[in-house]
Amino acid sequence: MDKLEKQAPGMAAYTICESVLLALIEQGVLDPETVTEALEDAAEAHRQQAKNVASPDRHVDAADLIEETVKTLLAAEKEA
Repeated sequence: MDKLEKQAPGMAAYTICESVLLALIEQGVLDPETVTEALEDAAEAHRQQAKNVASPDRHVDAADLIEETVKTLLAAEKEA
């Protein structure tokens, strides 16, 4: 299995989660501020964990991706 094949499940999971969050916000099931706070907490947890491991890159990358998701959700909210 090559590197791209190994990354495909994670990419799919990310896309599904982002889409579900957007749909739940658009339908009024979830409050955008609550979702944003939860994601910001998750990003911060990864940043803190990065300080406690020998190879922090994956945690930093995860935090960056979560923060990009927040930006995407906020931009979508403004367009709605």
